[in-house]
Amino acid sequence: MAHTWLCLKLFFKITLLTFTTTCFAVDFLAPQSHVVKECSPCSVKPAPGAQRLYIYSKFEKVDNSHRKLNALSIKDADKITLQHLETVNSKVIRNSDYLFIGMEDINLDGFRDIYVITDSDKAPKLADYWIYNNTLSRYVFLGEFPVFKVNKENSSLITSQTIGENQHSLIINTYQFEGQKLVLLEQIERIKSDQSTRKIEILRKRIDGSMIEVSKKWF
Repeated sequence: MAHTWLCLKLFFKITLLTFTTTCFAVDFLAPQSHVVKECSPCSVKPAPGAQRLYIYSKFEKVDNSHRKLNALSIKDADKITLQHLETVNSKVIRNSDYLFIGMEDINLDGFRDIYVITDSDKAPKLADYWIYNNTLSRYVFLGEFPVFKVNKENSSLITSQTIGENQHSLIINTYQFEGQKLVLLEQIERIKSDQSTRKIEILRKRIDGSMIEVSKKWF
């Protein structure tokens, strides 16, 4: 049975296990999605039987009260650096605040991928993602996205995001992997009219490599 070691406190939130550690490495072992509250190092096996890796957070001091995450450093048990994962749009945070690191197999290839929530103030939360490439034995940067919801039934990823003034437009994107490439398959945009309580829903689908509007309706 998988075990998880931690130092201070353990609490559950929806399906995510979140905990704080100040003593030693946090283990990502359980099969469900994990999000941890900034550990250095975090200990993880990308897949059963794989080499155990250790993830260290590398921060840049902005001033006496603020810092910024520059990269995650991947090391082996001998503390030899194997890879640096540089963040793209990491937000400046107070020293007393935390960033969150997650591990989840988002492309359903049997290897756990890494993401770091770079801006937890936004709704939805934004994260940088790295996909584990078993051929290269390395993590490859995927991009910054709203935090994915993994749908294992149809092997898809779903994001939702409000945009525009007063957040009047809701965008729901559905993605799938084609090999190592993430492809947008479908987009639903719901727009709230300023003059009405009704909304317009626009459905776009990928057809011959392009996103094409296939329907528009009021609701």
